[in-house]
Amino acid sequence: MYEALVDAGVSKDRARNVVLAQKDTMDQILTTLATKTDMAEFRTYVDGRFDLVGEQMTSMTNRIVIRLGALMVVLTGLLGAILTLTHR
Repeated sequence: MYEALVDAGVSKDRARNVVLAQKDTMDQILTTLATKTDMAEFRTYVDGRFDLVGEQMTSMTNRIVIRLGALMVVLTGLLGAILTLTHR
C-alpha cells in the first residue's frame, strides 16, 4: 500500500503515516473479533444463565402454587365457619 501511495504522488511521510494508521486500525479490529471458541464459550455461558433462570422460575411457580393452595384452605375454612355461624 505504501508503494501504491508513493506511486500515486503522495509524499513518503504521508504514505507511511497512512500505512501505520491503517495497521493500528486493523490491529484494533483483529483484537476485538471473536473466535469460534469465544462464541462457543459465550453460548455455554448464556445457556447456563437461561437454565438458571428456568430453575428459578420453576421454584417461584412452585412457591406460588403452595401459597395459593394454603390460602384456599384457609379461606374455605373461614367460609365454612361463617356459614356455620349464620345458620344457627
